[in-house]
Amino acid sequence: MSTLSTHILDTAIGKPAVGVAIRLEQLQSGKWVTLTQGETDTDGRLKNLGGGELGPGQYRLVAQTGEYFAITQRETLYPVAQIDLILPADNLHYHLPFLISPGRGRPTGEVNDRWAPQANCLRGRLSAVKHEVVCIAPGREFFPVLLQRSE
Repeated sequence: MSTLSTHILDTAIGKPAVGVAIRLEQLQSGKWVTLTQGETDTDGRLKNLGGGELGPGQYRLVAQTGEYFAITQRETLYPVAQIDLILPADNLHYHLPFLISPGRGRPTGEVNDRWAPQANCLRGRLSAVKHEVVCIAPGREFFPVLLQRSE
C-alpha cells in the first residue's frame, strides 16, 4: 500500500498556498469517487492523503485554485489544478507538489533553495534522482509540477 502527500506553492507571491481545498479521488468501476478532502496548512501542505494506505489504482488529486485566488483577491485563468496518477503496488510514499500562479504574468521574486527542484525545470534541466519534473506550458508561461518518489 502506498501513501500520498501534497504541497502547493504560489509562485506569484513566493509563498506556500494556505487554505487551498484539495480532494483525492479514485477511479472505481468507471466513476470517480472522492476518498478524502482537506485544505493545505500554513506551510501549504496536506499530509497523508487517503487516510493512510492506498492500494494500486488510478487516482487524481484536485486542487481548487480558483477559490484560493478569489480569497486572495486575484483573478486566475486556472480555477482547478489536477494531477492524474496511477499508483503501482510498490508500498512507497509519493509526494505530489503543485506550483500555482494566477496566470497573469510570470512568477515574481527569487526562487529559494526550497524550490530548487522546480526551478531546475524552469532552467530546462532535470532535477535530482527520484524526481520527475513535468513542465506544463499554457501559452508562454511554464508551470513545473514536481513528482517526487521516496522509499
